[in-house]
Amino acid sequence: MVELLITLVLLGIAMAIAVPSFRGWVDNSNLKAAARTLSSDIAYLREAAMSSGRSHTIAYDMAQNRYTLRWDSDGAGTYADVPNYPALRPMSDHGGGIQITSVTQTPITIRSGGSINPFGTVVITNSRGSTATISTLITGRSHVTYSMQ
Repeated sequence: MVELLITLVLLGIAMAIAVPSFRGWVDNSNLKAAARTLSSDIAYLREAAMSSGRSHTIAYDMAQNRYTLRWDSDGAGTYADVPNYPALRPMSDHGGGIQITSVTQTPITIRSGGSINPFGTVVITNSRGSTATISTLITGRSHVTYSMQ
């Protein structure tokens, strides 16, 4: 009985150490997933703009903590939801605590040739203070850098 009690105490101590580390790992994994989704959406819009020959936009809404994907549906500047693709992306899709904290330009336009104007950066953070910075280049490429806490 004493041996079982000692085993349970040691297991409890190990769990007390492991649970906070696991929670941090989950929070940072959610941040990485959100950054990858945003970067993938930019890449998708670039490909869609080049294949359709029409401009696409991504607009960030820091107040609502989301971004919107649109395209020039008629070629005359009338923007509508991108067909067969989610038009609205709330950051809460990747778990609680992920926020858009900084945007240098909104909306950004991806032209039919694949270039982005204006290009800039978006910073998202999680509840631990970790950040992901998604930088878009004029060429239409995006790059993600992380600072994990």
